[in-house]
Amino acid sequence: MKKFLISLVSVFILSLPAYAINIDTTDNLVIDDDLLDDSYFASANAVIKGNVLGDLYIFGSTITINGNIYEDLVVIGGKVQINGNVSGDLRVIGGQVSIFGNVGDDLVIAGGQVDISKDSVIDGSILSGAGILSVDGQVKGELRGAFGMLFISGKIFDNVSVTIEDSINIDDDAEIYGDLNYTGLIEANIPDNTVKGDVNFNKFERDSIMEDINQEISNYSAVIAKENKIRKILKIFQINFSKKNKNCCIEGRDISTKILPNSDLKFFFKCNLNIAAKRRYKELKKSNTKIKLKDVKKSLKIRNILDTKRKNSPLLKHRDSVEIDTGKLNKQAMLAKMSKYVEKILNIKYGI
Repeated sequence: MKKFLISLVSVFILSLPAYAINIDTTDNLVIDDDLLDDSYFASANAVIKGNVLGDLYIFGSTITINGNIYEDLVVIGGKVQINGNVSGDLRVIGGQVSIFGNVGDDLVIAGGQVDISKDSVIDGSILSGAGILSVDGQVKGELRGAFGMLFISGKIFDNVSVTIEDSINIDDDAEIYGDLNYTGLIEANIPDNTVKGDVNFNKFERDSIMEDINQEISNYSAVIAKENKIRKILKIFQINFSKKNKNCCIEGRDISTKILPNSDLKFFFKCNLNIAAKRRYKELKKSNTKIKLKDVKKSLKIRNILDTKRKNSPLLKHRDSVEIDTGKLNKQAMLAKMSKYVEKILNIKYGI
């Protein structure tokens, strides 16, 4: 049976810039030599052993950085380990992230589990959203973000301002030279003499705190993902992925118009703003009882305007797309309607 490709147009994948940059893509990448300029890689598994004298942008599943990065490092990966030093900013989105080197400026990170080793020194601040963050090293600036759990055993030379879902754990040997401001469900047991400034606790209700943490993680992810060069790498990755996996279904705002305009079947979804707002409100109400319908509607309206009016890769309907009004259909009816088009294209193009 021949394989076919369906592309879905929605509001998920970020747009990509028009200018050209040099990008290397491969399944398994090992760089032994020094790189003299900015470098961009998309790879399933990557190991960078040499030094990079410019910026390094890298996207993949498993990423290991052993060399030193003389400017900024931007990483999106599943499992990320950074052993070398980064002279500029370090920006990471990852499932499991381990940092053993030094960072010369700020660390912006969104991840599942993030560990900063005892030998690491962050010369700037840490801005983060993560499930678990462990800080065993030194942070010259502030620590700010939202976490499921936070562990501090190192030194932080400025304020700590965090939202915590589960617990904040400060080791007896930890040192926080600024204020500790934390919002959570339970007041933590802070060891004496670990915080040099004031300790301020703000109790939060459970139905509100998860929304706050999720938003914080989303915010820090957006800071990294909006980087134009990262978008370019993602475009290359998406195209290569579709070539290797032709029986795939890909969702995204510009998939049909920019990424895969020649896909076998395209769907474009639309929905009345009032109906969409009520559906989203019902979903959000489960985790945040204080949310208001008018605020949800306003947020969706702004998002729709931004998506359709943006300069790079706006949300547009491809001329070959099948338009489906989801406001008039429930899940079962929508699936049935889409299935008819899938069966039709299989029959016409592949005789199935």
